[in-house]
Amino acid sequence: MNFYETQKMLAVVSALCMMCAVVPLTQNSFPENTVLSANAVETVTEGMLTFHEYDNLAYATVADCNQLAIDVEIPSEIDGLPVTIIDNYAFSTCTSLVSVTIPDSVTEIKNSAFTGCTSLESIKIPNSVTKIGQRAFSNCSKLSSITLPNHVEKFESYTFSGCSGLTAISIPDSVTKIENDVFRNCSRLTSVTFSENLESLGEYVFADCTNLKSIVFPKSVAHIGCDTLGGCSNLKSVYILNPYCTIYERYATLGGKSSTGSNTNITVYGEENSTAKAYAEKYGYTFYLLGTEPEPATESETNNDIAYMNENQIMIDFNNDKEINAKDAALLLVYAAEKGAGNVKSLEEFCLKNNLK
Repeated sequence: MNFYETQKMLAVVSALCMMCAVVPLTQNSFPENTVLSANAVETVTEGMLTFHEYDNLAYATVADCNQLAIDVEIPSEIDGLPVTIIDNYAFSTCTSLVSVTIPDSVTEIKNSAFTGCTSLESIKIPNSVTKIGQRAFSNCSKLSSITLPNHVEKFESYTFSGCSGLTAISIPDSVTKIENDVFRNCSRLTSVTFSENLESLGEYVFADCTNLKSIVFPKSVAHIGCDTLGGCSNLKSVYILNPYCTIYERYATLGGKSSTGSNTNITVYGEENSTAKAYAEKYGYTFYLLGTEPEPATESETNNDIAYMNENQIMIDFNNDKEINAKDAALLLVYAAEKGAGNVKSLEEFCLKNNLK
């Protein structure tokens, strides 16, 4: 190649470079069989569900659902690919959805996946699920029953906020952290059972749960965030079993209504020289040492309770999980406080009230 041919070639290359700088490359710029990304996706609709298939990553996700769907069963695989994820907002427009079956192949439920499913009544999340995103079930106002997986380490913000039909919740042993507002505005919630592995609660976790009357924070809980129980207008008893638990310095954190030290309608139970006692004294809560009761049960009341337990084979397995453990002990403390405060008259009433029978 002589000098002039070399110069001509350089000019052509230069022109091509300038064109590439001006004209962006698109999918149409490449031959049909060129692979652009390892995340190439194909959209497939089957029945009421739409899926994204990631062939190169060997899995599929639930991407969307027909908004007229009523009963949905998610398949464990689609076109030979396992369905492992329920995508962001996948069911968020399905206001007629009453029930959904989630297979064991699913490992993650992403942000707002079921938010606003106002007809959803119950759901069982399989133990294969290890992550549930923010607002995943928020404002599912008819959701009254939910089975939670035992491999989720934390609940993200607002996960179940606005689930006004939810009456009871049992936090799995795997959960160590509950983020901000997770159960806010669950206005029918009457019973909460924590595991002994829970370490911290964020802000407004149970705020405005207006039917919650008693709650026990286990010894594992090291931090209770701002206004965790704020707006719980019927709250009567708060048990804090960890004497060193940090409690956010604000009068409404444990449900108080006033900053002037007049929150005696709520009784805080804790140990002597504990942070619970210091908090109660600062903000005007009634305080009792753990193990004490405002009013002991009478002999006849105790006999009635024993008869009821024998008749229904309850013994002290309050939550009917076939085990007698710390959760049952916590419920026993709640019952004692509820009865002592005059909120219930018998064990039968307590069990019926909290769906424990």
